[in-house]
Amino acid sequence: MSRNGAFPFRMEAAQTKELQFAIGLCSAQRELPALISLATAGRLAPDRLITHRLGLSEGPAAYAMLADRTGGVGKIVLDPAR
Repeated sequence: MSRNGAFPFRMEAAQTKELQFAIGLCSAQRELPALISLATAGRLAPDRLITHRLGLSEGPAAYAMLADRTGGVGKIVLDPAR
């Protein structure tokens, strides 16, 4: 990535390799301080959103679960200590 935030990307190479990609926008940096304050005050329980806790080595399976929306998946925490 360059200093101005540009990300050099050769579309021809992506087409030749038949690559697929997706992008999205998230205001996490702006929202995070308020969310942390709410969680610290006990007004927000983010752990209720976590439906699965898996070992880091189970990352591929976790992504498959998210893609397929199987097993009642919501949010997954990948824990390297598991």
